[in-house]
Amino acid sequence: MFAKQTIVSASFVVALAGASGFAHAEEPDERPKTGTFQVGAGFSSIEGFVAAARIEQSSLFGTGHMLALDARISRMRQDFGLLYSTPDLGNGLSVSAELFNRQRQLPAFNRIGAGGAFTLQQRFSPNVRAFIGYRYEQVTSPISARLTSVTTGLVYESEATTIGMAYEVSDHRLGSDFNFDRINGWIRHHEPIGPLTLHLGASMTRLMGDVPQSERLFIDGWTDVRGFRAGAFAPLGGTSKWSARAELEVPLIRRIGLSAVGFADAGGIDDSGFSRAGTSVGVGLSWRSPIGPLRFDWAVPLGGGEPRFLFGIGADW
Repeated sequence: MFAKQTIVSASFVVALAGASGFAHAEEPDERPKTGTFQVGAGFSSIEGFVAAARIEQSSLFGTGHMLALDARISRMRQDFGLLYSTPDLGNGLSVSAELFNRQRQLPAFNRIGAGGAFTLQQRFSPNVRAFIGYRYEQVTSPISARLTSVTTGLVYESEATTIGMAYEVSDHRLGSDFNFDRINGWIRHHEPIGPLTLHLGASMTRLMGDVPQSERLFIDGWTDVRGFRAGAFAPLGGTSKWSARAELEVPLIRRIGLSAVGFADAGGIDDSGFSRAGTSVGVGLSWRSPIGPLRFDWAVPLGGGEPRFLFGIGADW
């Protein structure tokens, strides 16, 4: 069973005027509001206390270039990022860049790394885009290593469906201390059924080659297979991971965004002949609140394990 938990959450948003900061309250300002400052705090049954902040200028100096500073802190992660992206530079081409410092508490170790990434994106149509990017990261835990890679991928997006695939190559010739490849694939679909909505999703990740300890894969009990504790499938992680989920959303009070949900999750980890998978089912409440999406789920692992109550802030889909 589960222990009773106190849940507190809050959010504060300020609109910035133009590129120069706050407008004077006593003087009406007709300039477009292009910037925002957001702070939030809450409690998750997975991450404990969560604090988040974002400062963003969506049109820096009126140029359409976006610059943002992100921070998120909890007992399981400390993420800090500086993000930049351009508008369409012509013919569907755009550029984005990121500097980051991230710490993750995984079941087998604490992963700490800092670095940057640069991505070129080409949009071929409103629904199809391709990208290629370079990533540099200096990992300091659980190993000390330099990881550099090139990633290319293709994404299809529509109002109801997203399908994507990415292939990443990390190689000595790119400056990396390890040679390994990573393949990612994912699909999400939302299907209205009368007043109901069916949400479907699946993802797959596979690592090949000389895979460092810091890149090993884990199934967690919130975004992958709800109800299982972190590391339940493979405490030391694996080199292949898959997950799938189905969820039926039933609106309860549309005007405040409150819905009931029923769900089924499945997932597994593989590593050098070792393979373990699990499934869970459950029910919950989804509230698209003024401070962001809130989830309250009761998940039951099938084949053994105690039911778990899960609470979190943030969209699942």
